[in-house]
Amino acid sequence: MRARSMYDDYQNNKKPVVRFGTSFTKSKENCFSQIQDGNPENTGLYNSDGVNTFATGAVAPGVTVSDVTYRMLAVDGGVKWRGLAVNAQYFLRWLNNFRADGPIPIGETFDHGFETVVSQFIVPKKWELYGRTSFVFGQFGNSYEYAPGFKWYPLRSYRVYVVAEGLRIVKSPVASIITPYNSGFTGWSPLLQWMFNF
Repeated sequence: MRARSMYDDYQNNKKPVVRFGTSFTKSKENCFSQIQDGNPENTGLYNSDGVNTFATGAVAPGVTVSDVTYRMLAVDGGVKWRGLAVNAQYFLRWLNNFRADGPIPIGETFDHGFETVVSQFIVPKKWELYGRTSFVFGQFGNSYEYAPGFKWYPLRSYRVYVVAEGLRIVKSPVASIITPYNSGFTGWSPLLQWMFNF
């Protein structure tokens, strides 16, 4: 990873640097591909209320979904200039083509949301303050998070830094074994991490 490809402005660019992108994903998912024990980076497929899409009762009482088609469209952008960085992304997600062991009242679900990160170096290449937030809006419920934090680069290298933040989560729509997110969780989850980038 190079400093210029990071989301913050470690390089302290003298002219604005702008990034813009889009992405689209489509995948056929089934309950067996969502087993989280096999891969710690697999976050599973969840409804907007934090319930696993393949859990019994997730879309209809007593009914278990076995297969679904997942589609997501995302647009992202950012700007870096003189130690300031602003990055944002908006996504739209659809689930359809449900196969289940009983009748379900829906043919498709739709969720959308965004994330934003704003950061500023108060001491170039040494101390950075940031704030981040994200929202998810869906037919099973809404959720959001926000976190003020800072980064400290003790070795004056973008490859080694310490991150500390106060993360507030409200009705987490996801779960992962390598992050502080648990389905449906509401509360504070302070983080302190020593990061190494190779």
